[in-house]
Amino acid sequence: MAIAIRLSEILYQMERMIMRDPKNLQPLVSVVMATFNCVETVRRAVESVARQTYPRTELVVIDGNSSDGTLAELQSLAACIDKFVSEPDKGIYDAWNKGVKLASGDWICFIGADDVLNDDAIGEYINFIRDSGEEFIYVSSQVKLVNDAAVARIVGGAWHWSLFRKFMNVAHVGSFHHRKLFHEYGLFDDRFKICGDYEILLRPRSQLAAGYFQKITVVMAAGGVSQSNSDLFSETYRAKISSGGRNKLLATWERCVAQLKWYMRVHVTKLFGLRGAR
Repeated sequence: MAIAIRLSEILYQMERMIMRDPKNLQPLVSVVMATFNCVETVRRAVESVARQTYPRTELVVIDGNSSDGTLAELQSLAACIDKFVSEPDKGIYDAWNKGVKLASGDWICFIGADDVLNDDAIGEYINFIRDSGEEFIYVSSQVKLVNDAAVARIVGGAWHWSLFRKFMNVAHVGSFHHRKLFHEYGLFDDRFKICGDYEILLRPRSQLAAGYFQKITVVMAAGGVSQSNSDLFSETYRAKISSGGRNKLLATWERCVAQLKWYMRVHVTKLFGLRGAR
């Protein structure tokens, strides 16, 4: 009996020591990365997660059945990956939904296979959330877009419903989603192929408890599908009306203006590119 009591006391003291460990008082953060035929960039992305100074991070990789050597590269990085799936999917939002279902974290963020997290990014996010004292369910920061190692621009502003209902003014890459967001508003709608990240954040409308961490946390390659595909405008229009409750006339005007800006930017870039090639 005395031995049993002594063992119980030891276990109790060990449990108290574990609970006093600061690591166990910090929330788990899940990083979800969707990959598909990205052998040239995926190592940098995975290693940027592995280098995080924040101690409670897991990496969930959802591969779309790559055929270019990506799987072999991911296998060589197995020690850095906590959960892994490789199978055909219906696009990035289908992959992200699989990642959300596998993730164990209180907070979930999404990065691409060509994105690089700053070493302190996750820890700085957690510190910002803790110090704010607010009960956010979504927090964004700034993202540095680069083109051939040159900085193209810095994107990402503070979330305000008056702006967000018109266009996506936040940088979604690396931003933090509390698990409550998915519990209350559902998963990504995989019928969207480009702006599903915008659509899901439109669902709460003005009730989204959003924070803004005004610091660059991710380096992202410029020229992704959301920046180069004109189908973005029809998807955004549909999302604003169906999920954001936007007036159709206003949404149509905003779509025209956005397409005109995109057209001018694309053709000015091509013009300067041709001149530079001569």
